[in-house]
Amino acid sequence: MTPLKRVERLAKRILARVVAWLYPRKRSTLNRLPTKFLLVRIDSRVGEALLNTPLFDEIKEQFPKSHLAVLVNARVANTLAGHPAIDQLIPFGHRLRWLGPWAPEIVALRKEAFDCVIDCSNWTDPSVTSAIVSRLISAEGKLIGPSTLPIGPLHDIAIEPLPGILSEVAQRLHLLSPLHTRADPEVLWRPLSFRPPVVSERLQSFLGSIPSPRAILYPGGRLAWRRAPVTAFQAAGNSLVKNGYQVVVAWGPGEEGLVRELTAFKLAPPTTLDELAGLFSRAELVISNNTGPMHLAVAVGTPTLGVFLKMDPERWGHNRAPHQTVDLGRGKDDGAQAKALEQATENFIRATRAWREATTVGQ
Repeated sequence: MTPLKRVERLAKRILARVVAWLYPRKRSTLNRLPTKFLLVRIDSRVGEALLNTPLFDEIKEQFPKSHLAVLVNARVANTLAGHPAIDQLIPFGHRLRWLGPWAPEIVALRKEAFDCVIDCSNWTDPSVTSAIVSRLISAEGKLIGPSTLPIGPLHDIAIEPLPGILSEVAQRLHLLSPLHTRADPEVLWRPLSFRPPVVSERLQSFLGSIPSPRAILYPGGRLAWRRAPVTAFQAAGNSLVKNGYQVVVAWGPGEEGLVRELTAFKLAPPTTLDELAGLFSRAELVISNNTGPMHLAVAVGTPTLGVFLKMDPERWGHNRAPHQTVDLGRGKDDGAQAKALEQATENFIRATRAWREATTVGQ
């Protein structure tokens, strides 16, 4: 960690303590079931927004008549727009944030009188900004959030993390534990979800030129250090072709040069978020680096193999059928990683076909 980052973290810890001192509230419990929820996660990453969708679906299932509002970073509001469980999507632009409780956005949200606000930070790298914004908005409502320092003292109901559980989805669902009216172990897992993707005529025309079965490779990603080498995706693509799949390579802004190295496969056109979701939803399977589009493929329900480097797949991946992860390991050369992904692809193809057969029989 750089000295500047250490100073930034220290300043945020101090700020959290100051806010907790200026706006003191006693620890409490829910004395009645809420009817108006606000979930807060103002991170600007698409994947982080999608990782909260299981919470939306769980609240709406347990409290179908409740009003569910979600406060998100304005940059990723489109990711959650039209989600069937959300009644009110609120883009947060940080306008005049330095005014604190008098910032126009904070004042307007406080007037909404939410009776339950949930700060959807995580325990290992908590967002002080998210916790403070949640505290200032919650007014008379109950504020639920992680117990970890420095944000724990800002929450009325501070939740300890689940011991021995790595899954980020399970831990975030655990934030809803004070609300649960049923003892169900499956509450620790729900699939990610997304609005029904709208497929444009342009994408429909492209898909019409690619016969089934289709498989999508997504070799890009926002952070270069999370990307598997292109040679590994080449090996995965070759394995897919050998097994009868038509392989399409999808990509995002600035990744044109990267994907052009995969010349043996069909290159997808540039896509919007909805078009990318539509492309994934009309494929038999997706193989993607650990990045936002990996979570998007999972959210639309397409069997997805998440490719991990230097991050824990047990925490950030999706390992329930029909999805899998593969950890290509640290310190391996490109050839070893290509071989590992090729083998993982073969295993994933077999597992996906077995899952589809079982699903068809079950219907």
